[in-house]
Amino acid sequence: DFKGLWGALRRERLWVAALLCVCLGLVKESVSLWAPTILTKVLGMDAKGSLWLLLVIPLANMGGLFLTRALSLRLAGRPWLVARLLFLTVAAASAVLLAVGVSPAAVLLLAVVSAMANGCNSILLSQIPLSYASEGIVSTLVGIFDFCSYMGAAVSSFLLGKILANAG
Repeated sequence: DFKGLWGALRRERLWVAALLCVCLGLVKESVSLWAPTILTKVLGMDAKGSLWLLLVIPLANMGGLFLTRALSLRLAGRPWLVARLLFLTVAAASAVLLAVGVSPAAVLLLAVVSAMANGCNSILLSQIPLSYASEGIVSTLVGIFDFCSYMGAAVSSFLLGKILANAG
């Protein structure tokens, strides 16, 4: 029922998870859209070389999921802590990326940001909703959090389009 769901969202502060999903959707989509531009235009790589380096992001994402699983097993029963650690890593790596600017280190930092964002997103879309099975709102929470991730991706696409349109 809607009252029970709304009560859980407020009482358990699940709106924080929804907001994190928006942020992570924005980050994940930005990395996907910006990585080719950084590699080809800014770092001066040719298209062939950048294609090889574009494999770094998906491989890093897979590594992020393995790391997330390892953290989840080590911190069993504490999905919020795992999500917090991963999100803080995303924020820290993003800050370092902004500080170093465009450089070869940007490729590694983009990979770290993307990997940790994917890992955090997987916790938010699976383990956290599953902890509400007794309330019968698992699938609803997954739907809400997934929607929020897509909203972040949509905002990212819109902002990137605006930036590119204004840049030239």
